[in-house]
Amino acid sequence: MLFSESRMRGLLIFVLLLGVGLRCYWYIYDRSLWGDEIAIASNFLKYDLKYLLTSTLDNLQAAPPLYITLEKLVISIFGNKELSLRLVSFISSIASVFIFFFISAKIFNRRTTIVFANLLFSISTPLIYYSAEVKQYQTEMLASLIILWIGIKYRYFLSWKGACIIGVLGGILLWLSNPAIFVLAGIGFCMFFWLLKKKDYSSLVALLCVGTFWLFCFGLYYLLIISKNQNVSVLVSMWQDKFAPLPIYGSWYLRSLIYTFNDPLGLSIDYSLIPSLSIQWRYLLLFGYSAFILLILGGVVLFRTNKYILGLLVSPILLTLVASFLKQYPFHERFLVFLAPFFYLIIAKPLDTNEGFIKKSLSRFISVKFVKAMMIISILYLLVNIIVKLMNPELFGNSYKFSNKREAIEHIRIKSSPTSTIYISIKDNQTFTYYSQLAKYDKKAVTFFPPDLFRNKLEFERYFFDLISQSSNKQVCSYIMCVKNKYTYKESIQEQTVNESIARELMKYGKVREVYNGFDVVVYEFTYSNK
Repeated sequence: MLFSESRMRGLLIFVLLLGVGLRCYWYIYDRSLWGDEIAIASNFLKYDLKYLLTSTLDNLQAAPPLYITLEKLVISIFGNKELSLRLVSFISSIASVFIFFFISAKIFNRRTTIVFANLLFSISTPLIYYSAEVKQYQTEMLASLIILWIGIKYRYFLSWKGACIIGVLGGILLWLSNPAIFVLAGIGFCMFFWLLKKKDYSSLVALLCVGTFWLFCFGLYYLLIISKNQNVSVLVSMWQDKFAPLPIYGSWYLRSLIYTFNDPLGLSIDYSLIPSLSIQWRYLLLFGYSAFILLILGGVVLFRTNKYILGLLVSPILLTLVASFLKQYPFHERFLVFLAPFFYLIIAKPLDTNEGFIKKSLSRFISVKFVKAMMIISILYLLVNIIVKLMNPELFGNSYKFSNKREAIEHIRIKSSPTSTIYISIKDNQTFTYYSQLAKYDKKAVTFFPPDLFRNKLEFERYFFDLISQSSNKQVCSYIMCVKNKYTYKESIQEQTVNESIARELMKYGKVREVYNGFDVVVYEFTYSNK
């Protein structure tokens, strides 16, 4: 053993506290909302609860009714601000840390295995990131863990009292988590076949009643919510490349595996850490090979030792894949956060065996030392990710989910005068509107189209000249806010950035007096001059 049994309890407590501490740190960090968060938060700011529950949300958003209700409840108590909006996800993430521990303690026999599984869960950088995001991904994972706990607790006997408890609990979770149906169906099927094999017919009847009630709740949810959501058809068309293809294409599944190990599992070294390499080389060099090996070994070990637990862990993954085949659910990154605990439990399982079992059941080329070496390498990958991202918080969320736009808008609000003209890129207009409403900053902005929306440089130059020339007051400073993303004109292959192009154009018509440089946004303080 790497540590004595007497020290494992202290190590386990440390790991759990570390998981809680990292989530507290990221929540308190209180970063600006980014695009997807703004899209749903704007709905919470604009509409009351009745409208949110009975109407299609703006900005192509969709969220479970119970999640929306919890968000509105928190906002009504603490106000509409980032920490309030993220509180539901944060509390769900903290609860998930402890529920995952209880589940791992039920599944595994060795403390080493329990510690490893909880370390995977606790310091996974994607899960830490999602613990403070204004989206339902953490509540979906919490729902999955509760359902998995049901499958473990009631595997031997299901009384009518127990049936009532899990029936109501499952029905509630369907309204909290859209993918809960995949987990409920998977766990339900496993429990059914297990009880059938045991010939425990009284428990079987109780389970069938529970399943019928779950199906009724889902049908009701589908008829009242999903079928009436006009965004669903648009979202399906947007997610076409995120659905599992038929016929099966190996390249799609390989790409999905690579993406999944990065986000939501965090088991590969983050691909964004070495931007100088081509994306193919990053995938090849930074992929979590050790964790992938443990995943395969874990599946084999569970197949040989505990098919019921294997079914509980694998069936939700397979059903999600089936739903993706049917173009009902995207099999991609953040949409799979609810499945992350299932992967971690399978990956940790090989450590729960001894040398004799490994030699007899797996391969004479594999030993306990090999399994422990894979574990240590996987931990090192996790440590690299968390250390680098703690030193560079903007890298959380694969970089593109980190934003300074709140600070940029506050900079404009403080520096501008009542007669200033404010130009906001159409891509940032929603963010500007949201934060302006929160700050009660009633200044109207002129929306403009950034250069990446034009066919060529000449077309953009003509448009920008007309835009700047129409300023209502050329004697005071104007403010131009734009994103930093790279682009190429449709008729060019030369890559450049939006802010570079705009800065170049501004110099033609006046003077740039000051520049606010954020991680994902630039604000130019500009004075027009007649040349």
